[in-house]
Amino acid sequence: MSQTKRLTRKELRGPDEFQTLTTQAIEWAQGHGRTVWITVGAAAAIAIAIAVVLGITQSREARAAKEFYGASELYKREQWSEALASFSSIADSLGSTTYGRLSRLYAARAARRAGEAPRAVELYRSYLAAPAESVAVEQLARLDLGIALQKTGDTAAARAELERALELEGPARPLAIIRLAALAEASGDKPKAIELYRRYLEDEPSGADAEVARAGLIRLGETPPANPAPNLPQLQVQ
Repeated sequence: MSQTKRLTRKELRGPDEFQTLTTQAIEWAQGHGRTVWITVGAAAAIAIAIAVVLGITQSREARAAKEFYGASELYKREQWSEALASFSSIADSLGSTTYGRLSRLYAARAARRAGEAPRAVELYRSYLAAPAESVAVEQLARLDLGIALQKTGDTAAARAELERALELEGPARPLAIIRLAALAEASGDKPKAIELYRRYLEDEPSGADAEVARAGLIRLGETPPANPAPNLPQLQVQ
């Protein structure tokens, strides 16, 4: 036989206390209607503003991505002037988006390949004025900037940018070394050129520019190190 649980006086008071608090809240709201609606309205306005901003941001990002793809196709086809105009347009109109910022870097690369070195320098410096997406991207941008500066005849600035690229940890370090070596050789700094060519061969004995480094040393009257022996597969006795 089940026993009926007797409610305590505290439990019996519970609903009354809840009802009292609810009643007090309603009465307060009725007496402060304007305050309540202003608060609710402000919260709603903030929520709407956030939704609008997110919607605009997403819309701009999608537009930038779409236009970046179109400009990239021009770049792939080596239509440098057209790619420069397209990337520049994206950077100017959608510069705050991810692809808008990256467009400034690609516009600089297109300008350099189009033979517009001063314009390329301007765009590279504009891109590097803010933090790059990664150290590796910054290294590539500074390497390209050094090449563009060299084409404008500003050897000192070119060397400074190449040295900054070399200081960064990234995939373009070997290329920065070979570019600096060539620049040192062209400017008559024979000891520095020899040092850099040898450094390249020490770091990248089978690298893409290993023969360039060896040829550089020969031009400067130095004997380059021997070509590394190829890695032959080891025969296994069955």
